[in-house]
Amino acid sequence: MKPDTDLIIVADKPKGGRLEDALEVLKTLPTVGFKVSSIALILYHEWSLPLLDPTPDLSAPARVYEKVQPLPGRPEPVLGLREAYYTLLDYQSEFVNPRVLLLWSAVARPRIKLDLGFNLLETLGVKVSLVVMRPSLPGWARYVGVPERHYTYRSTTSPLKLLHKILA
Repeated sequence: MKPDTDLIIVADKPKGGRLEDALEVLKTLPTVGFKVSSIALILYHEWSLPLLDPTPDLSAPARVYEKVQPLPGRPEPVLGLREAYYTLLDYQSEFVNPRVLLLWSAVARPRIKLDLGFNLLETLGVKVSLVVMRPSLPGWARYVGVPERHYTYRSTTSPLKLLHKILA
């Protein structure tokens, strides 16, 4: 039997993004059917901020995310992944099987390459999954270090199937 999963969700909320897709993924979490012992939510933009410390309440991330207003500017996913790294360090004695789920709108080309954040989390042995909140990657994605070794799921997949693939 697999150990419980501790899930850290790293999400942006930019103006012009497919915000309903991210919210749909978050609202699906309580129905996924896997044992998630705790869930945390980190918001990133031109900065990062932990919005929700690890909690067993799987519906909490959707409630918190819904209250955040869309933000203008350029989201930097690596800043959110760095915050996830620090959260993992802070809770490492409590987490059993941590995973990080990066929800990325890809509305603007980030200045910092994404693979830097993925590599940082790999030093802790943590699995990171990337969900792009648009039907396909933008043409510039290959220049910003989207790691090919990590599965990239697109928002055209149903949230339940998507979460089953990520948490399996």
